[in-house]
Amino acid sequence: MWMMLEALTGEGNTRKDGKIIPGIFEKIDKSIEAKGNKVILHLPKAYPPLLGILCYSSGSVVDKEWAIANGCWDGNIANAAKYNKPAEGKEPLRTIANGTGPYKLRLWETSKQFVFERFDDYWGAKPKIKTAIVKYVPEHATRILMLKAGDADRVHVGKTFLHEVAAMKGVKITKLPQLAVTGALFCQKIDPTGNPSIGSGKLDGEGIPPDFFSDINVRKAFMHAYDGKTFIDEVVNGLGSLPGTPLIKGLAYKKAMPMYAFDLKKSEAYMKKAWGGKVWEKGFKMIITHNTGREEREAAAMMLKENIESLNPKFRIEVRNVDWKDYMPAIRQYRYPIFIIGWGADYPDPHNFMYPYMSSNGTYGKYMGYNNPAVDGLLKEGIENVEPDKRAAAYEKLQNIWYEDALGIALFQPMELFVYRDYVKGYDRNPMFSQTVEFFWNLTK
Repeated sequence: MWMMLEALTGEGNTRKDGKIIPGIFEKIDKSIEAKGNKVILHLPKAYPPLLGILCYSSGSVVDKEWAIANGCWDGNIANAAKYNKPAEGKEPLRTIANGTGPYKLRLWETSKQFVFERFDDYWGAKPKIKTAIVKYVPEHATRILMLKAGDADRVHVGKTFLHEVAAMKGVKITKLPQLAVTGALFCQKIDPTGNPSIGSGKLDGEGIPPDFFSDINVRKAFMHAYDGKTFIDEVVNGLGSLPGTPLIKGLAYKKAMPMYAFDLKKSEAYMKKAWGGKVWEKGFKMIITHNTGREEREAAAMMLKENIESLNPKFRIEVRNVDWKDYMPAIRQYRYPIFIIGWGADYPDPHNFMYPYMSSNGTYGKYMGYNNPAVDGLLKEGIENVEPDKRAAAYEKLQNIWYEDALGIALFQPMELFVYRDYVKGYDRNPMFSQTVEFFWNLTK
């Protein structure tokens, strides 16, 4: 787990440029010590968010013998490389579970459903609900019909449909600000190999070159084409705010930032300067992607498409939705010029947001093709210092760089909707957890 890896070794990844970092497994092994009934963690330096990380899923314990029996690492350091970074979707424990506490996993069908059953032999008090079924239903209309008929106790409702469910009888809506952000991110290093997302792969009016977004003028043109106020007011029905950068409200060291105003004249001016004037002269063709079933992300993509296309008839953009199981693998293969995606807190610390978005090895920064040694240095300063003033200085500089380099559009920080039938009782909500997290322990019907 990358969160534990960084805390224990100072490394954000076991690999660099696709190759395993020499000695990384031995470094991990030496950082953890079992002494009687104690587990002792040896940190290279103080790590401010460690206690929060240990409370999250990254701190969970899995039975060693069972894990090995089901295809996990055998415990031999010499074999560690073989088990490192399993293929996407092929992780050994992806669809099975052991030691799930008061519930056990009965079934997991990818992109269909998963089913939990109450574990009657659990040592503690039994949870109230015997069976919990979580279904993947990408169509909004189908989800709403299920909610209305009582076939679903809770459904995901996009913010664009708030008024629809607010008028529904027998439904209760809870609103909660989230430690999360959704962004439209520019990839500066697209893989052109057999890639239809960039058309011809050239600046000839029929595509874009793989490094199209490496020109800051292109990035700034797109930044000025986002009408954030209209998006918040009309698309998400006021259920969100404009954070400016990935360091969102509710986290330490957030500062008031200037934002790129919605201004199509400025957008046009930047497009005319981009690539020495060739973008304006030749035009381009590309796609913007979002994952299926996220209406607000589709609306943001359509807004960018329509506003950019309005500048010049030679500008053509297609909006494409991609199923989640295919979306992240394609992002990691540098396939998309602009990808719209969100990030929710794993722990409530600015490092958990700025590192993924800005690090050259971050979850998104890496696949944006962004590599700035100064940024990597500031990220290191931010996490390795326990003194608030020094952390604040590092994160202030990082926020400024995000703005000045126009790395991506921080579309919105959501206020999440939790829509239940009114007979459901006993649910608790936390700003760190999105709609995808459900607690069955106290739920009753």
